[in-house]
Amino acid sequence: MLFRRNMEKKIQNFSLYIIGTTATGKTKLSLNIGERFKGQVVSADSMQMYRHADILTAKATKEEQSIVKHHMIDIFDLQVVNFNRNDYYYLAKQAFDKIHSENSFPIVIGGTNYYIETLLFKQKIAENRINLEDPNAFILEMQKKALTNFGNTDENYPLQKYQKNDNESNQQLKSKDNESQEDEDEEYENNLPPLYENDNIQKSKEVLDKEQEVRIQLQQMSNEEKYKQLKELDPLIANKLHPNDERRIQSYLMQALVTGIPPSNSMEDHENVPLRDKNCLIFWPRCKSKEKLDAQIRKRIYEMISENGIYEAFYIFETIIPQNVESEEDPIFLKGVLQSIGYKEFFPFYRLYLSRNYPHNLSKEEKTAQIKQLMYEDEEGKKVITQCIEKLVTHTIQYTKRQLKWIRHRIMMNSDSEEIKNRLFVFEFDEFTSENFKEKAINPANEIISKYFELAEKYNESNGDQHPIEQLANDEFLKQYLIKLDELMDVRKAHMKKGLKDWKNYYCDICKKEIHGELNWSIHNTSRKHKKAIKHIEKSAIRAKYQELKSKKEELNEKDGKEDKSKLSSDEDLNENNNLNDQTQENDKIQAEKDKHD
Repeated sequence: MLFRRNMEKKIQNFSLYIIGTTATGKTKLSLNIGERFKGQVVSADSMQMYRHADILTAKATKEEQSIVKHHMIDIFDLQVVNFNRNDYYYLAKQAFDKIHSENSFPIVIGGTNYYIETLLFKQKIAENRINLEDPNAFILEMQKKALTNFGNTDENYPLQKYQKNDNESNQQLKSKDNESQEDEDEEYENNLPPLYENDNIQKSKEVLDKEQEVRIQLQQMSNEEKYKQLKELDPLIANKLHPNDERRIQSYLMQALVTGIPPSNSMEDHENVPLRDKNCLIFWPRCKSKEKLDAQIRKRIYEMISENGIYEAFYIFETIIPQNVESEEDPIFLKGVLQSIGYKEFFPFYRLYLSRNYPHNLSKEEKTAQIKQLMYEDEEGKKVITQCIEKLVTHTIQYTKRQLKWIRHRIMMNSDSEEIKNRLFVFEFDEFTSENFKEKAINPANEIISKYFELAEKYNESNGDQHPIEQLANDEFLKQYLIKLDELMDVRKAHMKKGLKDWKNYYCDICKKEIHGELNWSIHNTSRKHKKAIKHIEKSAIRAKYQELKSKKEELNEKDGKEDKSKLSSDEDLNENNNLNDQTQENDKIQAEKDKHD
């Protein structure tokens, strides 16, 4: 493409970010742009970094990866858990440098918004724990420690037991008892993804050892104990967390114990920070209809199941979950790939499968046939799989709400409004058809990228030219896709962020519930649940008052009854006495008359 001929000389380090909720076409848009403009995808999905987690994480297929080069996927085996946003930042920057050195540009997509935020904004990042000395040592060192992350200290369990039917996976994952550690390291290095063959990445062994030590320590603690320790180490961040938010409590406590730095130190610096690199564009494909998005989510989940997603979930369970785990509520589901929406929801169906005592030594085809038989022909199986699917649909829809909230609260509010306003293009569509998505999203996105490269080629800063990003924002046709300033400002006004030091918790005496933050407190006080609780209390108070009055009335009635009875008894006695007196007087008269005659 001619307009890109000298682009790299004029504008360097351009990057594109595609944000949005699940099932809104981010992957489709990235593949179209990558193929047409020779860009390369950098995944910002924490679950797509795991090998063998393909279908239920919506990872690009091998065919799609052959068309557009992908980075930051298929890096780790399933047992790896000790990977954080700081590690992601440094590895992703390695990918950025490699892509730019090839006169290409990164297209960042994924559902892990805090990964995107870390790259997009100039947030404070922990000191680089990745040295540039020994090739591949970072990934290799994490892999060596991976087997103990899920409590599996026996290297023959469960890897050896379940992976012998998958030759390709077996070559990558299983340990070889009769070979030296050097041979194992060499074999693993030879199987690393192409991106890391020459990147010379090594994570500090001391840091990894410290992480492992802390992780073992935390495994022995209850969530209540973890929260108490976090409050001692970092009361600001603990005050912002719900006491039952075990995953975040552990994450922040781990960070505090390993680094010795309170997490709130860096979080305070994350508020209202500028863009890390202003030579970027942000695309947001957005569905107008919530009902249609929910229907699309359900459709995509059924497609994943039809593509053998259940077998994938079973494979992951068999690979990393000890046999004594009986419920998806087990803390093991807070670790690594098991945190992902799409796996734990199917664990009840997996337990049902195990209860049927099917043979273990089956081919993939034989096992798939058994799974389908249990899903479609067994009455209990049909019931359980339906419950699992509905739970997954519900969790995914809830996740889209959190993604949208993150975009509004963090992406749209994290930087100066002018920086975001000139870079955030919104492509709204109302139908999930190829034609509609092409018209509403793909075509305008292509137009914007084409225009950018055209302007970049002509751009000459020395002549005082306006930056291509600013020129795009002034284009009469393209500006219709820019985020509306009114929407941006409405979000900012409605959700003004307060610093951690201003964060305040509240306790609702009516609902008996702790509320975190002024905004949540305001929302809670106007919620239907709170109002319903008030009405319930009012009704209870009325009933209690009624019962009190009723009891008093009964007491009074009982007292009056006793008094009446006592009065009646007295009157009767008086009458009887009077009668007796009258009779006595009459007798006296008769006796007197008798005595007189005598």
